[in-house]
Amino acid sequence: MKKDPSIYLGDIIESINRIGVYINGMNYEEFEENYAIQDAVLRRLQVLAEAAKRIDESVKSANPQIPWNKINGLRNAIIHDYDEIDMKAIWETVTIDLPKTKMDFIKLKKSLST
Repeated sequence: MKKDPSIYLGDIIESINRIGVYINGMNYEEFEENYAIQDAVLRRLQVLAEAAKRIDESVKSANPQIPWNKINGLRNAIIHDYDEIDMKAIWETVTIDLPKTKMDFIKLKKSLST
């Protein structure tokens, strides 16, 4: 039995929120030097991407504003190419892309709950 997509969307939103807490007040240089924060951010990105992967294709198709393919590509890179992760790209993802996408996830979750 498939889970309600709202559960996965909750996991995604929670991961974005936690990443925001982890990097709050940091600049890239501080992030680059802090392996514990890098590990925490990568783990939450992995959770986010895995949750996104489990959302039904019909929900994804109905919400093309969310970069589902990029999220899946990020998941694959973190899992399979862990030794070649570009921390600058991760930083840009969590400081630029995620804040923009967070509202899309929140709206989607609300629309599924009504």
